[in-house]
Amino acid sequence: MNNKFLVINFNKNIFYIKLKNASIELFNSTFHRILQQNVEMFDVKYSTNYIFILFLTVDSKLGLLKFNISKLDEVETKWLKTSNYPYRKMDFISLAITKTSIHFFYRLSNFKNTISYIYHGIVSNSCQSYELCKINSLKYSCPLYTTLLNDKLILLIYEDYTKNIYSLHVINDNNSTKIRSFDIPNAFAINVLSGENEIIIFYNKTINKDILLFEKSITCFQDKFLFSDENQINVNVPVTKPMVSFYNNKFYLNWSTGLNFYITTSYDLKNWTSVVTIENNNNNIAGTIFKISSTISVFSGFISEKIFAKSLFDNELLKKPDIESSQIELSLIPSATDTNTYENNLTKNNDKFINHLLSAMNSLTLKYLKLLHEKNKEIDILRNSLDSTNKQYERKLSRFIGFNIKTRKYYEDLISNLLNVIDDKSKVIDELLQLHNKNNK
Repeated sequence: MNNKFLVINFNKNIFYIKLKNASIELFNSTFHRILQQNVEMFDVKYSTNYIFILFLTVDSKLGLLKFNISKLDEVETKWLKTSNYPYRKMDFISLAITKTSIHFFYRLSNFKNTISYIYHGIVSNSCQSYELCKINSLKYSCPLYTTLLNDKLILLIYEDYTKNIYSLHVINDNNSTKIRSFDIPNAFAINVLSGENEIIIFYNKTINKDILLFEKSITCFQDKFLFSDENQINVNVPVTKPMVSFYNNKFYLNWSTGLNFYITTSYDLKNWTSVVTIENNNNNIAGTIFKISSTISVFSGFISEKIFAKSLFDNELLKKPDIESSQIELSLIPSATDTNTYENNLTKNNDKFINHLLSAMNSLTLKYLKLLHEKNKEIDILRNSLDSTNKQYERKLSRFIGFNIKTRKYYEDLISNLLNVIDDKSKVIDELLQLHNKNNK
């Protein structure tokens, strides 16, 4: 939700945004800037070359930062109007951006009970907000998930934690339309993604003391929302509190256990690649990566400012970041003040440097072979799936041809019987005519 460590990749430059000592910091290896102080929580979104940061101050003021990451000295701050009550506290904020507008949401919680209020506003000249709905939620639970579907802003609201009731809403300008309420019993660790005409909800459930992973899809067809049954996702290992992303036309599933975290991928949510294990070494933290190029990609995973973050984007996010090779790559770009020292150290430690490079090359070669093997397995799975599909069509075609043969034989027999009946009738008519002529004589 908020206060997560966030990495933004822009034109091959790595920037970090995080909350430290109640200050929003923007920095990389050569740059550091405090964007806002006295901050309690924040949320980040990207749109049309601009970074937007929604933040809540410790004295309950809601503001929005806007800046172009290529012009870091130009930061705009806009303060948003909120509904404040003496017996309610703001404890959740969220930012969503469409092609035409910037939306902000926040929750005001009642001090005495679990009744909370979700508010919605659009960033404009007035920046006012209005009460969207009343919910029954726990203070530290996430009450609202946002996603875009064909540039429509979709909300999944956690209406009642006691009954596990959720509701789907569509935001049109200042109007909210509630589509439907539904329950997901015993669900936790919710993830919401959207694709082409489809919203997918991922979540954990505990069944017979086992924590299992499920997904439920909502398809939009002609402005109608069709809800599927839930389906279990099986990756042959326990998956607890996953983070799910859709990147490069593929689903990525990330989760952490102990000192390690894990990644597996799928094209169809049914067939998953072998799980890749990455050593955590206590320096990585769950966060959101924005890969900004011609099109924006958002990836939820585990990242570290001590590891060269670019490696997370290489080879479709499947390679394990190598600390030594990453540090070497960073050291190849020294600051101007350290150039002489860097050259002297490089000369003295040339052999060690070459050994590091050889070690990194060997490591990358082994990982490439492993990745190639996994890709071959994916190709085999796709081929088998295609063969299975072809066989299904062959069986259907065979049944259709058999049905046509039976149908044709049925009508041929029917026509033959009708012709026989007609022939018999003709004979009777001829006999009657002969009898009639005989009687007239």
